[in-house]
Amino acid sequence: FEKVRELEIPVLIHVSLIRIPKQAIEFENLLEKFPDLTIVAAHYARTAPEFGLGERLLDAYPNLYMDVSMGGGLSRYQKEIPVARGKYLDFILKYQDRLLWGTDIILNPKTTEEKLAERIQMDFLVLGKSLYVDQRKGQDPQVVHTGLDLPRSVLRKILYENPQRILGF
Repeated sequence: FEKVRELEIPVLIHVSLIRIPKQAIEFENLLEKFPDLTIVAAHYARTAPEFGLGERLLDAYPNLYMDVSMGGGLSRYQKEIPVARGKYLDFILKYQDRLLWGTDIILNPKTTEEKLAERIQMDFLVLGKSLYVDQRKGQDPQVVHTGLDLPRSVLRKILYENPQRILGF
């Protein structure tokens, strides 16, 4: 962490703060010890859909950012968002300057460009539409899912402006 701080490289870290309470203590120690190191916690630091701990950490540590990638897979979000849409929206709108999009897609020899594009498109539909159809192969085209329908200005921050600022380009 000393070296990446010296090089001004952001750190992406996977933590599961709700499921593994010990990680919350260790993670907060890291944030305290390196206040000038930019740290991005993947998947809302696994504090969704309640977000209480995520909010507390973002409020306390200005060096902390979170990505909105779909840890646990798209199906998790397709189940969670309809029942916790308001919580997701409140959190994203409140912290829109501290969030960024990440794919967190595991690439392997079977990952085709088509599959990658299909998966990224699904992220964009979840974030940008109020209702969407899962267009991946094998999905029922009659099933409509609930999306977040984020305002265009917020999408621009999450998809472009925040990563540009955080990554320094």
